[in-house]
Amino acid sequence: MYLHPCLINSLHYECAKHLMPSNLYFPVGHTAAYPGIVSRRPKGSLISSSTLFSIISQILVVIAFQLGAYLYLINQTWFVPLKPKPNDDNFNVVCFEATTLFCVSAYQYIILATCFSKGPPYRKQIWSNVPFLASLIVLTGLTTMLLFEPIPAIRDFLQMKAIPPGHILFKVTLIGIVACHFFVAFAIEAFVVDSKTLKKMLHCFRRKGHLPKSKYKLVECELLKKPDWPPVNSVTSASSLQENMENGRTNTAVEVEDNPAS
Repeated sequence: MYLHPCLINSLHYECAKHLMPSNLYFPVGHTAAYPGIVSRRPKGSLISSSTLFSIISQILVVIAFQLGAYLYLINQTWFVPLKPKPNDDNFNVVCFEATTLFCVSAYQYIILATCFSKGPPYRKQIWSNVPFLASLIVLTGLTTMLLFEPIPAIRDFLQMKAIPPGHILFKVTLIGIVACHFFVAFAIEAFVVDSKTLKKMLHCFRRKGHLPKSKYKLVECELLKKPDWPPVNSVTSASSLQENMENGRTNTAVEVEDNPAS
């Protein structure tokens, strides 16, 4: 939008940055815990490899579908490109491009809020959270109303460009693009992010041989190397184990340098 001569007006920005998130992301925290208990622990880091993969992949999907909606718009026979006026920002925001991407991005907020609200085995299903479900239904209905039959007063207030009458196929196709985005985003979260295949692939990119940060993992790694556990008449701690592991790695490296031919 910023590379294009049209701009996003302040009302579109307020809806995208305040209205949509406040009505979606605040109620999502009221989802109750799942009554069952599973042996697998939840993710303990917000910057884990799988979490970063989820966020980056969803960002790329959002960009791809917004670009697809924009390319579909400019290929319409009734589409008239915006001829910007340098000193008139109000004119530059009332255009087909801004209106189309505003409606598509509003749907995308709803899609991402739904896909990131995972249920079992840690939380209940999203339909058990009545405020969140009501927000999804209301915002989806309002966005659909703005796309198909916006009230003239609301359309003028939001500075939206009216789609020429008789082009219902264009609006239905936008709904199809949004639906495809939902299925792709849901498939990424449900079948890719938590899959064992992705974990194995991400593990290959990690730096191998590094010491774990958790002290109990240091102890566990050392115990796996000692079949004669438990030790008798000796004291073992996480700090001593870490020093032993580092010394062992250093000695191994020295031996390899001394005997390069072997």
